[in-house]
Amino acid sequence: MKLKNNRLLYALIAVLTLGIVGGLSPLTAQEDDEDVFTLSPFTIDEQENVGYLARSSLAGTRLKTPLRDIAATISVVTEEFMDDTGSTDLQELLVYTANTEVLGIGGNFANPDESRSVGGVLDAQFTRPTQNTRVRGLAAADLTRNYFPTIVAMDSYNTSRVVINRGANSILFGLGSPAGIINNQIIAPVFENHGEVSFQYGSYDSHRTEFDVEKVLIEDKLSIRVAALNEEQFYQQKPAFEHDSRITIAGEWRPYENTIVRATYENGSITANRPRSIPPQDMVSRWFDVSPLGIAKPTHNGHEAFQLFLRETPTVKGS
Repeated sequence: MKLKNNRLLYALIAVLTLGIVGGLSPLTAQEDDEDVFTLSPFTIDEQENVGYLARSSLAGTRLKTPLRDIAATISVVTEEFMDDTGSTDLQELLVYTANTEVLGIGGNFANPDESRSVGGVLDAQFTRPTQNTRVRGLAAADLTRNYFPTIVAMDSYNTSRVVINRGANSILFGLGSPAGIINNQIIAPVFENHGEVSFQYGSYDSHRTEFDVEKVLIEDKLSIRVAALNEEQFYQQKPAFEHDSRITIAGEWRPYENTIVRATYENGSITANRPRSIPPQDMVSRWFDVSPLGIAKPTHNGHEAFQLFLRETPTVKGS
C-alpha cells in the first residue's frame, strides 16, 4: 500500500513538472524573437541618473559596473544635485560631499603654511584653486575628465556627473594619488532636439549665463550639442573678481550598428584676481626683533663684501 502511494505521488509530481515546463516554453520562444540591445560597457548614459541616484559608474574598473558591485568608496554627484545646491565648480561642490575638503573663499579648510607662502599653498589658492583639494585628510586628489588626467577647472555647464573615488586607484592610472580621484564626465549628445538657457544673479552684481542646445542632424546617426558659459563673479573684497568664459562642442556619429565616433572640443579663458581668504601676515616685526626667534636685520657693506670676494677667489699663477 505504501509503495502504491509513492508511485501515485511520483506520477503527480511528473505531471505538474511537465505542465510548468509546457507553460514556460511559449514565453521563452517569445523572448527569443524579440530584439536584444547591447549597451556599450565603456560609456555612462545621462538618462541613467534618477534625481540624486546614480546606478552605475566606470570608476574602479573602467567598465560600466553597478555601484553596489564596486569594492571602493565612491560618491556619484548627479547634475540635479549640482543644480539644487547651486554648485558650479569643485570649490562649491566638495563642501557637500563626504570626506572632502577644498581651499578658497568658499572652501572648508585653509592650510596656511608660512614656509610655503611664496609659490606654495597660499599662492596656489589664487592660481589653481580647484587643484587644491584634500580627500580622506591625506592629500590632493587627482583630477580627471572622462577618466583622463586634466588641469582644466571643472564647471557644471558641461558636466553631467562628478565621481569622487576615495582611495588608491592604481588599477586605473598606474600611479595615482593615495587620496583618490575626482572625475567629471563631460556632456554628450542624447539624440534629442532640445535647448536650455539659464541666468543667475548674485551678490555684488555677480551674474552667470549658460545655455545648452542640441540638434539632431541625422536621426539616430549624427547629433551635435553645444554648451556655452559666461560668468562674472565679484566680491565684497575689492578689487577681487573672476571672469570665466567657455564654449564646448560635443558631437556623436553612429555610422554603423556597432560603431560610435565621439568628439569633444572646448575653448575658454579665465581671468581672475581672487579674494584673499587668509588675513595678511606680519613679516615686518620679525625684522626688528632682536630675540633668537627674530630675523637679523640685513645690512650691506660694500668694502667688506669686496674683501670677502678677494679672499674667496682662487689665484692662478702663471709660469
